Amino acid sequence: MMRIEDFGTALTQPSTERLHGTSHLHLEKREREGGRETTKTLSAAIVLLLPPPFLPSSLISSSLLSSSLLPSSLLSSSLLLSFFLYFSLSSSLSLTSCFLCQFSLFIYHNLFQEEEEATYKDSNIFMKGTQSANPHNDYSQHFVDTCQRPQNFIRDVGIGERFREYPKLRELMRLKDGQIKQGAAQPMYLQTDLKSFDLSGLGVKFDVMLVEPPLEEYQRRASGVNFSWSPWEWEEIMSLKLEDFGAQRSFLFLWCGSCEGLDLGRECLKKWGYRRCEDICWVKTNTKNPSNNQHIEQKSILQNTKEHCLMGIKGTVRRNQDGHFIHANIDLDIIITEETPIGDISKPEEIFHIIEHFCLGRRRLHLFGTDNSIRPGWLTVGPALTSSNFSKEVYQCFFEGSAGYLLQHSDEIETLRPKTPPPKGGRGAGRGGRGGRGRGRGAF
Repeated sequence: MMRIEDFGTALTQPSTERLHGTSHLHLEKREREGGRETTKTLSAAIVLLLPPPFLPSSLISSSLLSSSLLPSSLLSSSLLLSFFLYFSLSSSLSLTSCFLCQFSLFIYHNLFQEEEEATYKDSNIFMKGTQSANPHNDYSQHFVDTCQRPQNFIRDVGIGERFREYPKLRELMRLKDGQIKQGAAQPMYLQTDLKSFDLSGLGVKFDVMLVEPPLEEYQRRASGVNFSWSPWEWEEIMSLKLEDFGAQRSFLFLWCGSCEGLDLGRECLKKWGYRRCEDICWVKTNTKNPSNNQHIEQKSILQNTKEHCLMGIKGTVRRNQDGHFIHANIDLDIIITEETPIGDISKPEEIFHIIEHFCLGRRRLHLFGTDNSIRPGWLTVGPALTSSNFSKEVYQCFFEGSAGYLLQHSDEIETLRPKTPPPKGGRGAGRGGRGGRGRGRGAF
């Protein structure tokens, strides 16, 4: 194989042979860029009709750039310039001109082939910045091209998938689910108007409260859909006297929509006597229906693909001391599931798993629940329910005697579950850190 920079020298060598017919020339060019050597192979089928001339080296450096027979992209090739000189300086000019026209068209119709390393020209594998040997996937550009959201490509997001390569954590989740199922009270539910209902009639102070208000934001995102419920204003949500129904040590989870409800949600937690300690984010995928854009608000240039659930804590709970009440570091603070159909404001079931795995308290209240969210171990209250089975006396009996209000202790779970490391040197590590006061930061 001849290197392309040696081709000019080869033309100057005398030859006594007369070449006719078709010859195949293979030239090789090596380039070095950014520490990488790139090899390009140029192949051409050459029809030689004239005897090879003896060209001096000084003429090889000349060029005939004024020809309009070849495209400009090919004129830049040193190989073609050498061919121009080869035939232009021949003794038979008329025949050379005729052949030059044929040869130029011959080259132009893809008999000149260039083989080089593949370049990335679409958004499937997009080279960020300069061309490099380390391509990066540009999921933002892919979303523009296909409407497939970047979160669609996150792997192992399901509860049953994320611990496939971690057998100890998988066994821990199995034991936790069995413990929760065994200690779950009978599901109870109460259909009532929360704007007028006095929650003191429930007769219990709760370890966990999950609040899922029907916000005006949900109706605005689904314009044109007729809803059977009226949205709640944030002032109405704040008027709920939840500060009176949480236990001395308890947690409250509040769904507050997208970013516009975060500040108002924090105000609600503060009014109810809870400190915000975590933000659980629901990231919505659209794998099943990427072309659906009905969730885009009017006059908006961005798609809303997430919702927030604020977590508040009341009282003092230390992660390294209160293992009988909370099990930290088991779940994630992010939920990745498919977006619900237009007009459906239900939340992913995984939020219940997160709460149940984290807090071992059995007294759980779900406000603004529906028939689909009725669940063992929970008292569901809201106007969207179609029936009721709640009895104050029966519900209180679930937590009396040896059962108590906590799930039973398990030595196997205690051995497997991740624990907060003890403080170094017997000193606390500060608020929310190792050995300090557990504020719930990173609690899951």
